[in-house]
Amino acid sequence: MRDFLRRVGLPSIIDATPATLRPPVHMTAAARLLLLVGRPLWAWRVELATLLLAAAVLRWLVGFLGVALAVLLVGVLASMLALVPEIRRSVLLVYRRAHVRRQWTLAVRHAGLANFNDRVPRVVGHRLTLAGDDLAVRVPAGKTVSEVEDKAETIAAFLRVREVRVHRRPEDAGLAPMPVSLLVWVG
Repeated sequence: MRDFLRRVGLPSIIDATPATLRPPVHMTAAARLLLLVGRPLWAWRVELATLLLAAAVLRWLVGFLGVALAVLLVGVLASMLALVPEIRRSVLLVYRRAHVRRQWTLAVRHAGLANFNDRVPRVVGHRLTLAGDDLAVRVPAGKTVSEVEDKAETIAAFLRVREVRVHRRPEDAGLAPMPVSLLVWVG
């Protein structure tokens, strides 16, 4: 009887609509490891690379000079590099970008901007301005710049800044432009 009613085209009261919700994801051990260990390691990659580089240089110097002299030499070298303003500014900018990228990722996750593949809008450009950080952000597939704009207040609240302004690049709907893209004002 049901097939007959479907063939004749009677109202869809008896039609079974397709499921609109995705089934729950059953994570494997490898996926959990990647999520719980790999993602944080990748988020802190700049700082971890610095530590690994310092440890490698220290280990190399210990072979030639001994532990005490190698630690002293690395400390003096780091202090001398910190005294050069251009080097200090460059290193601080690299760490600032890494920090902003981590905070941005957390903010858009808390704002609910992750797509069905757990991709979030990511920072593809960063520039310091007098007003704050100017970010160029690429939205993932399935999301739009207007969705980021709608969640600007939530993002601003998470980042503890005065406001977040979002503008869409005219020639690319998936990228907010660098000069006036996403301006995070420092409060």
